Amino acid sequence: MLHKQYEDNQYSKKKSGHGITRVSNLFSKYAKLLKAPQGTVVQACIDVIFDIYGITLKKNQCTYQVQSKTLVLHIPGTIKSEVLLNKEVILSEMAKKIGVESTPKNIL
Repeated sequence: MLHKQYEDNQYSKKKSGHGITRVSNLFSKYAKLLKAPQGTVVQACIDVIFDIYGITLKKNQCTYQVQSKTLVLHIPGTIKSEVLLNKEVILSEMAKKIGVESTPKNIL
């Protein structure tokens, strides 16, 4: 009788899993919730501007305001006007690098 109760127990009949799960899939839930740190956003901006224009910026020339999701560039006016004309392209490239949730909404 004890043996019969053990077999009817829900824990004795475990179902097998779906196989091996990829490590990248384990963290996909958190990747959607977490936002990139401020330094990552600044570095992504520097990389994208270099990729598009070939201009190297220093980290102190680019600041990110987390509350307003605004990227502020401290660069010469001629370069800044060119960047601002194509800010939608820059923002879309940044979204590819760091994700849509972490991408700034505006560039000043």
